[in-house]
Amino acid sequence: MHFVWFANLFGIVLIGGVLLLERSPLAYGNLPFPVLNSPVKAGEAIHLRVRRCNNDDRVRVYDVSRVLVGADGGQFILTPLKITIDPKCETVVSKINIIPADTPPGKYTLRGYGEINGFIRTHMVQWQSVEFVVTP
Repeated sequence: MHFVWFANLFGIVLIGGVLLLERSPLAYGNLPFPVLNSPVKAGEAIHLRVRRCNNDDRVRVYDVSRVLVGADGGQFILTPLKITIDPKCETVVSKINIIPADTPPGKYTLRGYGEINGFIRTHMVQWQSVEFVVTP
């Protein structure tokens, strides 16, 4: 009876440890991401210099959720995207984030996370931009 209890406890600890230790296949560097075109006009793309790594040995697809956050606390939720990344680290100029046309002028940051499935669990990797200015 004690052996069964011990074996169950050992299994739970082992699985919990693996879940905690699994490294995310996705990693971001150079956080917060620099903005290359501030000020940016509402309705246009913001250009971010993004350092990202796919730590796997195969091409991966991950989901990106994005929120435009104003200095006053207002938020604009942008449409989620799917991104494909080769197995390497790279620095890219991301032009996929379109500032909504009805965004009031002011200071903003762009925040979000990449969601990628690992071998055992889903990883949520947070990111954000530096503050930038939106103009009409």
